Amino acid sequence: MSTELSPGPLPAPLARVPTDLWLVALVTAVAWAGLALLPPGHPLAVVVAVAFLLVAPGYALTAALFPGASRDATASAGPGVDLPERLAYSLALSIAVSPLVGMALGLSPVGLWARPLVLAVGGATLLAAGVAAVRRASLPAEARFDPVADLRAREPDWLVLVVVSLAVLAAVGAVGTAAVQPPGEAFSELYLLSPGDDGGLVAGATPGSVTLGEPVELVVGVDNHEGVATAYTVVATLQRVDGGGTVTESVEVGRWRATVADGEGWRLAHEVRPAMAGEDLRLAYLLYAGDVPAEPSLETADYEVHLWLDVVDPAAGGTEVAAGTETGAGTG
Repeated sequence: MSTELSPGPLPAPLARVPTDLWLVALVTAVAWAGLALLPPGHPLAVVVAVAFLLVAPGYALTAALFPGASRDATASAGPGVDLPERLAYSLALSIAVSPLVGMALGLSPVGLWARPLVLAVGGATLLAAGVAAVRRASLPAEARFDPVADLRAREPDWLVLVVVSLAVLAAVGAVGTAAVQPPGEAFSELYLLSPGDDGGLVAGATPGSVTLGEPVELVVGVDNHEGVATAYTVVATLQRVDGGGTVTESVEVGRWRATVADGEGWRLAHEVRPAMAGEDLRLAYLLYAGDVPAEPSLETADYEVHLWLDVVDPAAGGTEVAAGTETGAGTG
């Protein structure tokens, strides 16, 4: 004898939640999951977020404002609109609501960026959907809006439905493309900082003297303006260069990797201990936003910044030295 277990019915309050509002909640959850699981700037995450922002909040707000099935519903039902009109209102209200939430975030300490915006709009969407569910439940069953019953009971205005659908798709495509390929030139910044007299970090300051084997403290900075999260590699080399600019000796003194979100920066402290002595040695920091070649050089780097150093060996009777800086960039 076997006993089959089957799930029981939903609790009464949940069973009364209309299908379209369950769908709004599902779309909100998918948008939140997409931002949580996909890397920042991923095209799929952008499309999901934009589609959500252009449809879901407006639909939930429309459902809360118009719980009735149609404009000719009973007086107790309040105003109502049919499905094509709801879709049109959804797009218009979403376009109005999302920027307002964005403005509020921009004025707050959180700041305006994708994840807080989708989280905040998602919370407002779920709240509006909850209000809509309560208002519909308070109406007589025959007066409540039901998208399936609405399509079956009347001949919908397919022209309006098609026009609204095309408008939503066009808006999603346009905004999504703009988000994935942001306007303006994409670039990265590479710079060197060194301790100043007041203990802070300053640009352009160089060591007063460099002695063989003694530490030189520098901070390398990378700022990402590429429009997407970028995996960077910084390679530091100490080079001996002849009068014609040819590198005759090169020693790699450091290599670091990090993924930096768009609009964010990365700083790393580097303590250099020169292992070769001589005049006009070049300490170069090479930045790669992709694969690093087998022999890194200024010519292959996407960006580079370097110092010219005189490194003296006290055992050889050296005297105080001077150091200068130069910066450069490749085609990033």
